Amino acid sequence: MKRLTSTALMAVLAAGAALADTDIMTFAVAGKSPGGQPYTATVTLEEMPQQGVGQGDAFKVVWDFNGSKLEGVGVVAGSNRKVLAIGYILDGQPGVSVMTEAGESAEGVWVTKTSNGIGTETWTQVKGGGQADGAVTYERAVECAAATSFLVGTLRATPGADTARIDAYDKANSAWIIKLGDVGADKPMDQRISDIQAKQAVYAADANGVAVATPVADACVASAPSPG
Repeated sequence: MKRLTSTALMAVLAAGAALADTDIMTFAVAGKSPGGQPYTATVTLEEMPQQGVGQGDAFKVVWDFNGSKLEGVGVVAGSNRKVLAIGYILDGQPGVSVMTEAGESAEGVWVTKTSNGIGTETWTQVKGGGQADGAVTYERAVECAAATSFLVGTLRATPGADTARIDAYDKANSAWIIKLGDVGADKPMDQRISDIQAKQAVYAADANGVAVATPVADACVASAPSPG
């Protein structure tokens, strides 16, 4: 990823009126560079105190791509709650991103002064895992256990795969397996295993299974329950 690791973070999320209702929100990101290279990340939006004469909301935005972090500042106009714009500085160069709410996700574009084109991103809100939007459900724990374990197995069999990323998925998988035993205590162990395997089979049967599972797994890493 190298240079893409930095430019991949140039993105924006619009979550409509929900932005005004939650102080901190976390999202899984799936995007493409101007050259078409896919990437994933996680992003956190934190509402900033309202001030000034204008109508709208401001947010601190922190992108995290495999441990590499970048901050931006975003604003939502009071007259249009579906669009958020973010300004940032990357390696001393200015950039801008605009993303629009699209159902339960958001889609948009980003560009920097030196990116030689326009990239795209899709953001999906992370739910559960200790986030502010509610308790972890059995379904969420199954989903996270399946996505992380699928990628661990697939990447370990892939020559040249990022070992640090594999370790991150593996640690998150262990945390979600433990959590599954908690939220699924009323279900037999063989049912829990079967439910995970069924989700894994969906990824395995998809020609783009790794690309589909990656943003899910990245979100699960970001929201993995704390041990104990």
